[in-house]
Amino acid sequence: MNYQQVLHREHEARKNRFFPKPIVPKREPLVRDWLIVATPRLPGSIRTGEVITVVAKYYGIAVVDILSARRTNNVVRPRQVAMYLAKTLTLQSLPEIGRRCGDRDHTTVLHAVRRVQTFLASDATIAKDIAKITETLTTMTAQVPAQAKVVA
Repeated sequence: MNYQQVLHREHEARKNRFFPKPIVPKREPLVRDWLIVATPRLPGSIRTGEVITVVAKYYGIAVVDILSARRTNNVVRPRQVAMYLAKTLTLQSLPEIGRRCGDRDHTTVLHAVRRVQTFLASDATIAKDIAKITETLTTMTAQVPAQAKVVA
């Protein structure tokens, strides 16, 4: 390290003592988050939060369990079903679904979708479960009026 680099480092250290960097939250609210909340809801449209709530109620677990990092089988399967239904019933992208399902990566959502698709081909009970949950969601959202929800 030469003399100028040492002086530069010392100068940076002094500057950081007097002017510390502000602490910024991990993820600031984006404009699109506010637009999603403020836009009017179309009749029959399904939201990811509703999918998670209905799946949790159907399988008899808490919504917090679906959003948690637990990997037990009684939580993983409903979480994968929720991600699959969110992908098939909503227009949201994989990263957005991952954020709403406990801040997961988009590849995790893609794995869940593919996994449920293989289960659908081989397991009739999961096909029945998904059909019942989809029916519940469609009847529930058909009754929702098209109004904008304002969040402060």
